[in-house]
Amino acid sequence: MTDFAAHPDATIRRAHALAAEAHRDDARPGPGGADEPYLRHVERVAEIVEAAGGAPQLVAAALLHDVAEDHPEFWAVVRDGVARDVVKHVETVTRRSGESYPDFVERAAADGQSRAIKLADVRDNHGSLHNLPTGTDDERARVEKLRARYEKALERLERAEGEGGGRDEGPESDRPESP
Repeated sequence: MTDFAAHPDATIRRAHALAAEAHRDDARPGPGGADEPYLRHVERVAEIVEAAGGAPQLVAAALLHDVAEDHPEFWAVVRDGVARDVVKHVETVTRRSGESYPDFVERAAADGQSRAIKLADVRDNHGSLHNLPTGTDDERARVEKLRARYEKALERLERAEGEGGGRDEGPESDRPESP
């Protein structure tokens, strides 16, 4: 596991510290039925993005990818202190109020750089389904519903990745700010 708290890139270290603070009380079902700190999920997503050659701003956004959606009050406070290209990626992979999941996936798929974060996120979520409880009919139905949702999302994101559609030209930090 990558130690993002000691990462050589300051943007990544800062993003990790913010993610750790935001998710400090969050947990999700982990291996063997025990809960794991939610931070571990965003670290896995960031590891996937970094291993695929993602630039530091993408890795930082991967670490923060659930903060805006899960902790909007915290995100509102820290957002202005985060690099604008990281904010752009976080907000591209954040589901908007009233947005359907398929529309959200479509929007994330259209952004060539941010798509890598959403693809890593869905892969990790899909791969973690076996950690969810399945002792009741309702729990099994929930897992199957999530499995179908993630498989459709993976299909769409991987198709976009293969097509190269929506791929941005170069890193955000090399572009001038929009007026």
